[in-house]
Amino acid sequence: MNIQLQRNKLIQQIQVINDVDLLKTIKSLLDYSAKKEIDFEVPQWQQDQVMQRLDEVKQNPKLIINRTELNNRIKVFTRK
Repeated sequence: MNIQLQRNKLIQQIQVINDVDLLKTIKSLLDYSAKKEIDFEVPQWQQDQVMQRLDEVKQNPKLIINRTELNNRIKVFTRK
């Protein structure tokens, strides 16, 4: 997939996100990348995996959890 198609697909996916914490995280990543030159290549298999996960979330938004829920799950997991 070329970079323009990836960009357009990512924009479409971001436009339907309603989770405030996720949007803040995306903004932070974009702000960080604007400040710092990033020179690395993401392997295609990782790109494919991210796109697959985004498609899954798009089909089932209940898969997304907020930061508080994530922290709670981590605390429960680390107590075992």
